[in-house]
Amino acid sequence: MNVYWWMEVGVMSEAAVRVAAFSASPVRRARVTAAEQVRVRKQQPISSIEELACDVWESDKELEEFLEDLYASRHLNVA
Repeated sequence: MNVYWWMEVGVMSEAAVRVAAFSASPVRRARVTAAEQVRVRKQQPISSIEELACDVWESDKELEEFLEDLYASRHLNVA
């Protein structure tokens, strides 16, 4: 199974991007497989889950405060 990602070909100015966004003709893009993207970017597969771990919160209390605020904001307009 091939997985395709869209990779922009060439460089466009900010004005050209705005024109292309409203243009009737779409921007031309090359179809590139995921395997090709990995090869071009010289990426390596993740060897262990520990590679993804990072400390976002300085303390458990800070995490709990964030989660309480998130929960409250999601349920603010529920009724």
